[in-house]
Amino acid sequence: TDCTKFVPTNKNKDFYNRDELTVLFVSYIGYRKGFHLLYDAIERLKENGKKIKLRVAGSVEKFYSSRFKEIANNIEYIGRIPHNELNDIYNSAHFLALPSYFEGSPLVTYEALAAGLPVLITEDMQPIVEDGKNGFFIKMNDVNDIVDKISWIYENRNWLIEASKMARESALKNTWEIRYSKLIDLYEKLLNERKG
Repeated sequence: TDCTKFVPTNKNKDFYNRDELTVLFVSYIGYRKGFHLLYDAIERLKENGKKIKLRVAGSVEKFYSSRFKEIANNIEYIGRIPHNELNDIYNSAHFLALPSYFEGSPLVTYEALAAGLPVLITEDMQPIVEDGKNGFFIKMNDVNDIVDKISWIYENRNWLIEASKMARESALKNTWEIRYSKLIDLYEKLLNERKG
């Protein structure tokens, strides 16, 4: 991730203690990405009196378009955002949520962390998330776990301040340059072992 392109803005304590918590979803909008789980979890939390805004960026998958039209009034849909504008979007939210079913190591999680945004992701993903420190892992296909984690974050806003710092620190330790360097070191080590 380019940590010069994705950077946190200066947020004061008031940002983290706003009445309304802003949850960001950046991806294709559909079942495969678990959007329906996130939406259902947030709607449950709202029914229990929590003030939460779901901000959504991305394209709507064809098979999800009719369902999306039904719920569009309950979210803040900002459409597909050019990549060079994503840093501002990351910095406008309290955390990124991506409860995908199928994912490897999604780039948006690295970008969000670089922007100082904690992430809530499915436990099978392997980005640089440290559970409870710079984000949380959630169980796959478990809306109750999503509700529990978002509720905890909602009630523990001071955690967001520290998690945001940890998010940025973890991204700085995993830049493209550092990863390339580690890969080159590994290749050199393997070549030397073969020679020896």
